[in-house]
Amino acid sequence: MVEKGMSCVKYLLFAFNLLFFIFGAVLIGVGAYVQVKLSDYLQFFEAGSANATALLLIVVGALTLVIGFFGCCGAIKENNCMVMTFAVLIALILIAEIGGGIAAYVFRADVEDLLTSGMNDTLQKYGEDEGITNLWNETQSGLHCCGVNGYQDWLKLLGKVPVSCCTNGTSCSTPKDYYGEGCFDKIKEAVMSNIAIVGGIAIGLGVVEFLGIVFACCLGKAIRSEDRYV
Repeated sequence: MVEKGMSCVKYLLFAFNLLFFIFGAVLIGVGAYVQVKLSDYLQFFEAGSANATALLLIVVGALTLVIGFFGCCGAIKENNCMVMTFAVLIALILIAEIGGGIAAYVFRADVEDLLTSGMNDTLQKYGEDEGITNLWNETQSGLHCCGVNGYQDWLKLLGKVPVSCCTNGTSCSTPKDYYGEGCFDKIKEAVMSNIAIVGGIAIGLGVVEFLGIVFACCLGKAIRSEDRYV
Protein backbone atom coordinates (compact mmCIF):
# COMPACT_ATOMS: atom_id res chain seq x y z
CA MET A 1 0.00 0.00 0.00
CA VAL A 2 2.85 2.36 0.92
CA GLU A 3 4.68 1.43 -2.29
CA LYS A 4 1.58 2.07 -4.40
CA GLY A 5 1.02 5.48 -2.78
CA MET A 6 4.68 6.39 -3.21
CA SER A 7 4.57 5.44 -6.88
CA CYS A 8 1.55 7.72 -7.41
CA VAL A 9 3.21 10.67 -5.69
CA LYS A 10 6.45 10.00 -7.57
CA TYR A 11 4.81 10.30 -10.96
CA LEU A 12 2.78 13.32 -9.88
CA LEU A 13 6.01 15.02 -8.81
CA PHE A 14 7.60 14.06 -12.11
CA ALA A 15 4.64 15.60 -13.97
CA PHE A 16 4.94 18.84 -12.00
CA ASN A 17 8.63 18.98 -12.81
CA LEU A 18 7.73 18.90 -16.48
CA LEU A 19 5.62 21.99 -15.78
CA PHE A 20 8.67 23.56 -14.14
CA PHE A 21 10.55 23.01 -17.38
CA ILE A 22 7.78 24.71 -19.33
CA PHE A 23 7.51 27.65 -16.93
CA GLY A 24 11.29 27.99 -16.89
CA ALA A 25 11.38 28.21 -20.67
CA VAL A 26 8.50 30.71 -20.61
CA LEU A 27 10.32 32.91 -18.07
CA ILE A 28 13.45 32.91 -20.22
CA GLY A 29 11.31 33.89 -23.20
CA VAL A 30 9.57 36.66 -21.25
CA GLY A 31 12.95 37.94 -20.05
CA ALA A 32 14.19 38.08 -23.63
CA TYR A 33 10.94 39.82 -24.67
CA VAL A 34 11.36 42.47 -21.96
CA GLN A 35 14.95 43.02 -23.02
CA VAL A 36 14.04 43.46 -26.69
CA LYS A 37 10.59 45.05 -26.50
CA LEU A 38 10.70 47.33 -23.45
CA SER A 39 14.39 48.10 -22.94
CA ASP A 40 14.17 51.42 -24.80
CA TYR A 41 11.05 52.61 -22.97
CA LEU A 42 12.42 51.60 -19.57
CA GLN A 43 15.39 53.90 -20.13
CA PHE A 44 13.00 56.66 -19.08
CA PHE A 45 13.17 55.10 -15.61
CA GLU A 46 16.33 54.59 -13.56
CA ALA A 47 19.38 53.54 -15.55
CA GLY A 48 19.80 49.79 -15.87
CA SER A 49 16.27 48.90 -14.71
CA ALA A 50 15.41 47.27 -18.02
CA ASN A 51 18.49 45.05 -18.01
CA ALA A 52 17.97 44.16 -14.33
CA THR A 53 14.35 43.16 -14.95
CA ALA A 54 15.19 41.07 -18.01
CA LEU A 55 18.20 39.39 -16.40
CA LEU A 56 16.19 38.54 -13.27
CA LEU A 57 13.53 36.76 -15.34
CA ILE A 58 16.14 34.90 -17.39
CA VAL A 59 18.10 33.81 -14.30
CA VAL A 60 14.95 32.62 -12.49
CA GLY A 61 13.89 30.76 -15.64
CA ALA A 62 17.28 29.05 -15.94
CA LEU A 63 17.26 28.09 -12.24
CA THR A 64 13.75 26.68 -12.64
CA LEU A 65 14.93 24.49 -15.52
CA VAL A 66 17.91 23.19 -13.54
CA ILE A 67 15.91 22.57 -10.35
CA GLY A 68 13.17 20.90 -12.38
CA PHE A 69 15.73 18.46 -13.78
CA PHE A 70 17.05 17.88 -10.25
CA GLY A 71 13.52 17.09 -9.04
CA CYS A 72 12.89 14.68 -11.91
CA CYS A 73 16.05 12.73 -11.07
CA GLY A 74 15.15 12.61 -7.39
CA ALA A 75 11.61 11.41 -8.11
CA ILE A 76 12.60 8.70 -10.59
CA LYS A 77 15.48 7.40 -8.44
CA GLU A 78 13.41 7.72 -5.26
CA ASN A 79 16.35 9.43 -3.58
CA ASN A 80 15.16 11.10 -0.37
CA CYS A 81 18.14 13.49 -0.20
CA MET A 82 17.61 14.74 -3.76
CA VAL A 83 13.85 15.09 -3.30
CA MET A 84 14.16 17.09 -0.09
CA THR A 85 16.93 19.25 -1.56
CA PHE A 86 14.58 19.95 -4.46
CA ALA A 87 11.81 20.94 -2.03
CA VAL A 88 14.12 23.32 -0.12
CA LEU A 89 15.42 24.95 -3.32
CA ILE A 90 11.90 25.46 -4.65
CA ALA A 91 10.81 26.90 -1.30
CA LEU A 92 13.70 29.39 -1.44
CA ILE A 93 12.78 30.45 -4.99
CA LEU A 94 9.13 30.78 -3.95
CA ILE A 95 10.12 33.07 -1.05
CA ALA A 96 12.27 35.13 -3.42
CA GLU A 97 9.38 35.38 -5.89
CA ILE A 98 7.04 36.59 -3.14
CA GLY A 99 9.59 39.30 -2.30
CA GLY A 100 9.94 40.17 -5.96
CA GLY A 101 6.17 40.27 -6.32
CA ILE A 102 5.88 42.73 -3.44
CA ALA A 103 8.60 44.89 -5.01
CA ALA A 104 6.83 44.73 -8.39
CA TYR A 105 3.53 45.76 -6.78
CA VAL A 106 5.22 48.76 -5.13
CA PHE A 107 6.89 49.65 -8.44
CA ARG A 108 3.52 49.37 -10.20
CA ALA A 109 2.06 51.94 -7.82
CA ASP A 110 4.99 54.31 -8.49
CA VAL A 111 5.13 53.87 -12.27
CA GLU A 112 3.33 57.13 -13.01
CA ASP A 113 5.56 59.29 -10.79
CA LEU A 114 8.80 57.59 -11.87
CA LEU A 115 7.89 57.80 -15.54
CA THR A 116 6.85 61.46 -15.36
CA SER A 117 10.06 62.41 -13.59
CA GLY A 118 12.26 60.37 -15.94
CA MET A 119 10.62 61.67 -19.10
CA ASN A 120 10.81 65.31 -18.01
CA ASP A 121 14.49 64.90 -17.06
CA THR A 122 15.42 63.32 -20.40
CA LEU A 123 13.35 65.89 -22.29
CA GLN A 124 15.69 68.61 -20.99
CA LYS A 125 18.69 66.77 -22.45
CA TYR A 126 17.25 66.44 -25.95
CA GLY A 127 19.75 67.69 -28.50
CA GLU A 128 22.58 67.63 -25.97
CA ASP A 129 22.88 63.90 -25.37
CA GLU A 130 22.92 61.78 -28.55
CA GLY A 131 21.60 58.67 -26.81
CA ILE A 132 18.65 60.51 -25.26
CA THR A 133 17.95 62.35 -28.51
CA ASN A 134 17.78 59.05 -30.39
CA LEU A 135 15.66 57.54 -27.62
CA TRP A 136 13.06 60.30 -27.91
CA ASN A 137 13.05 60.23 -31.71
CA GLU A 138 12.64 56.45 -31.85
CA THR A 139 9.95 56.50 -29.14
CA GLN A 140 7.92 59.24 -30.82
CA SER A 141 8.10 57.77 -34.33
CA GLY A 142 7.57 54.21 -33.07
CA LEU A 143 4.65 54.91 -30.71
CA HIS A 144 3.17 57.74 -32.78
CA CYS A 145 3.27 60.19 -29.90
CA CYS A 146 4.81 63.57 -29.15
CA GLY A 147 6.47 64.96 -26.02
CA VAL A 148 5.53 63.91 -22.52
CA ASN A 149 1.92 65.11 -22.63
CA GLY A 150 1.82 66.62 -26.12
CA TYR A 151 3.67 68.71 -28.69
CA GLN A 152 3.38 71.77 -26.42
CA ASP A 153 6.22 70.31 -24.31
CA TRP A 154 8.62 70.79 -27.21
CA LEU A 155 7.38 74.28 -28.03
CA LYS A 156 8.02 75.37 -24.44
CA LEU A 157 11.49 73.79 -24.42
CA LEU A 158 12.84 74.32 -27.94
CA GLY A 159 10.37 76.65 -29.62
CA LYS A 160 9.86 73.99 -32.27
CA VAL A 161 8.76 70.36 -32.59
CA PRO A 162 11.12 67.52 -33.63
CA VAL A 163 10.53 65.87 -36.99
CA SER A 164 9.92 62.58 -35.17
CA CYS A 165 6.62 64.10 -33.98
CA CYS A 166 5.38 64.63 -37.52
CA THR A 167 2.79 62.22 -38.80
CA ASN A 168 4.39 62.18 -42.27
CA GLY A 169 7.87 61.69 -40.79
CA THR A 170 9.40 64.61 -42.72
CA SER A 171 8.00 68.00 -41.70
CA CYS A 172 5.22 69.71 -39.73
CA SER A 173 3.62 72.98 -40.70
CA THR A 174 0.56 73.04 -38.42
CA PRO A 175 -0.40 71.38 -35.10
CA LYS A 176 -2.61 69.02 -37.12
CA ASP A 177 0.55 67.47 -38.54
CA TYR A 178 1.81 66.44 -35.08
CA TYR A 179 0.97 63.21 -33.30
CA GLY A 180 -1.87 64.18 -31.01
CA GLU A 181 -1.14 61.99 -28.01
CA GLY A 182 1.71 62.43 -25.55
CA CYS A 183 4.22 59.59 -25.06
CA PHE A 184 3.55 59.32 -21.32
CA ASP A 185 0.24 57.49 -21.75
CA LYS A 186 1.63 55.22 -24.48
CA ILE A 187 4.68 54.14 -22.47
CA LYS A 188 2.71 53.76 -19.26
CA GLU A 189 0.22 51.49 -21.02
CA ALA A 190 3.02 49.34 -22.49
CA VAL A 191 4.84 49.00 -19.16
CA MET A 192 1.70 48.30 -17.11
CA SER A 193 0.39 45.67 -19.51
CA ASN A 194 3.71 43.82 -19.44
CA ILE A 195 3.91 44.02 -15.65
CA ALA A 196 0.49 42.34 -15.60
CA ILE A 197 1.73 39.57 -17.94
CA VAL A 198 4.85 38.95 -15.84
CA GLY A 199 2.71 38.98 -12.68
CA GLY A 200 0.30 36.42 -14.11
CA ILE A 201 3.15 34.09 -15.09
CA ALA A 202 4.73 34.50 -11.64
CA ILE A 203 1.44 33.60 -9.91
CA GLY A 204 1.04 30.51 -12.08
CA LEU A 205 4.62 29.44 -11.40
CA GLY A 206 4.13 30.06 -7.66
CA VAL A 207 1.11 27.74 -7.56
CA VAL A 208 3.01 24.99 -9.39
CA GLU A 209 6.01 25.45 -7.09
CA PHE A 210 3.85 25.21 -3.97
CA LEU A 211 2.25 21.98 -5.20
CA GLY A 212 5.71 20.70 -6.14
CA ILE A 213 6.92 21.31 -2.57
CA VAL A 214 3.91 19.46 -1.16
CA PHE A 215 4.40 16.44 -3.45
CA ALA A 216 8.16 16.41 -2.79
CA CYS A 217 7.57 16.34 0.97
CA CYS A 218 5.00 13.56 0.57
CA LEU A 219 7.38 11.54 -1.60
CA GLY A 220 10.25 12.10 0.85
CA LYS A 221 8.04 10.89 3.70
CA ALA A 222 7.00 7.83 1.69
CA ILE A 223 10.64 7.00 0.86
CA ARG A 224 11.61 7.23 4.52
CA SER A 225 8.67 5.03 5.53
CA GLU A 226 9.65 2.40 2.94
CA ASP A 227 13.28 2.47 4.15
CA ARG A 228 12.14 1.58 7.64
CA TYR A 229 10.63 -1.63 6.34
CA VAL A 230 13.69 -2.62 4.29
